[in-house]
Amino acid sequence: MPLTINSYNIVDAGTREVAVTNAQYRFLAGLRGAFGAWDWESAVLHSWATAKDVSDNVSNTLFQKALSGTTAEAYNPFTGGDPANPSVGAGSLNNQATIDSFLIKSIRKTRTSLSLWDLKLSNASLFTLPGGGDVGMATGIEFRRETFDDDRDPRQDGTITYTDAVTGLTYNDTGQSISPDVSGQRNVFSAYGELAAAIVRPENNIPLVRALDIQLAARYENYSDVGDIAKPKVAVSWDMFDGLRLRTSWSQGFRAPNLEVINLTMLSRSQPGRDYVLCEADLRAGRIANFSQCNRPAALVREMIGNPDLKPEESESLSYGAVLTPPLPSGWGDLTVTVDRWKIEQTNAVGLLNAQDAVNLDYLMRVRGSRNPDVQRLEPTADEIALYAGTGLDPAGQLLNMQLTFENFLPITVEGLDINFDYRLRDTMWGDFSVNLNSAQMIRYHMAPNSVGEELAQGQRNGEINASLPITAGGDFVGKNGRPRWRHALNLNWSQGPVRVGAFVKYTDKVDIIDVVDADNNPFVVKSQISVNLFGSYRFKQSGGFVRDASLQLGVRNVFNDDPPFAPSGYLAALYQPQPRYWYVNVRKNF
Repeated sequence: MPLTINSYNIVDAGTREVAVTNAQYRFLAGLRGAFGAWDWESAVLHSWATAKDVSDNVSNTLFQKALSGTTAEAYNPFTGGDPANPSVGAGSLNNQATIDSFLIKSIRKTRTSLSLWDLKLSNASLFTLPGGGDVGMATGIEFRRETFDDDRDPRQDGTITYTDAVTGLTYNDTGQSISPDVSGQRNVFSAYGELAAAIVRPENNIPLVRALDIQLAARYENYSDVGDIAKPKVAVSWDMFDGLRLRTSWSQGFRAPNLEVINLTMLSRSQPGRDYVLCEADLRAGRIANFSQCNRPAALVREMIGNPDLKPEESESLSYGAVLTPPLPSGWGDLTVTVDRWKIEQTNAVGLLNAQDAVNLDYLMRVRGSRNPDVQRLEPTADEIALYAGTGLDPAGQLLNMQLTFENFLPITVEGLDINFDYRLRDTMWGDFSVNLNSAQMIRYHMAPNSVGEELAQGQRNGEINASLPITAGGDFVGKNGRPRWRHALNLNWSQGPVRVGAFVKYTDKVDIIDVVDADNNPFVVKSQISVNLFGSYRFKQSGGFVRDASLQLGVRNVFNDDPPFAPSGYLAALYQPQPRYWYVNVRKNF
């Protein structure tokens, strides 16, 4: 009987090994000296890195040929199991020569290089201010050349392709979307200058101005591919009195798009998602009562395309805060408390439209009777046509890919608060103690809605698409999608003589996954987590022989063997590590 296999794991081909060989080379030659009050330094650098990735793989063209054979040597996809005991054991196996006929080695080679020449000049006392403070200066220029080359296997870059005999679609020969070779290079000239001035010094004896320092700086860079840009920086440090320092800084920054996002012809990657136009059809047909019951998972294949017209990312930063170091009585230790409030606004951030938002836009446009031209679908099958019957929607076929071009996005504004408490007590009869607590609060993470986000939001306000549809193309994301509101880190240490014991405690706040909701439109909550690490060490400083100046450390990470909090896709890799309780021993010897 006719049978279509959508997914198949070739277990009897064995494990697939991957061998990666990396090499890094760096040659640096420099000179330094002084003339008068000026120090100078110059250097020439050339470095490059290569990587060769050799992996076992399957040629789909050869596998399809083995499947299509008409003799007993043809590959049988139904063998390898025992019908009487399907959980374990193996019955007849495929011929090893047949298996070997479609096994291949995929080879990918990458190479990056950097060539650089620079010259730096500095003078710690360019001149002296009337109040007695020095003004220092530093300046420099730099020329550099950057190259990038990614040479993929012919079976991956589209040289050797595979055509699915059932769908007629063409992929690379390993069954994935084609990932072409990428290469690029650029030349960059940069220059910078900096002035640091001690406006007021303690010996000036000015009330409430024990010390006042100012820093002025600027940097200019010219890129052969994305143009030139210049940015300034201003920083001020004001000691009101011994133990209290106020500080602030304002700066503008930039980052050029990397060579890959400029020169990429097309690269495909897949991510999980949902096809919400099918959910709309299910809702209209009465197959589900609300959007939260929708079970239409889809593989969203992003075809990412480079953009040579990208502009550099730009940012503006402002921070202000205080450093408190109160003079404690003798024997009470040292205390330092810092509080800093900061704000960063980024413009022209380089990125891609979220693939799910592209599919959501296709949902909106199909409700309106059209389609998103950047979203490609197969022709609808008879079963899919039946799903849309009577819903008022034109049938939509299975999602194939989304063509997304790298672009400069609208502003992103991030604000936060950092608090650090550090206390150290030394030379007591019980040993030395230290406590460090760092807390970071994200106050705001606002992304200006792009045109797609605005159109989707308008569609919801007009009642064209479901109000439960998650939109990620703009808004405030504090506490959402991997951006926790609070993070805390606590370090505790005690030492006496050769013995040292320490603990590290980390807290990560909960986050909401806004594109996964329940029947009441509440987002999925990834719970908070507390992780604990411990260590103890001993240094054989007073011992003789070979163990002198040797140290032994025993530690354990994730003491309570906690799993990372569950998320819809498994766990949030940007926040957590799926590492179980981990013991380690470190032995060190100084010669």
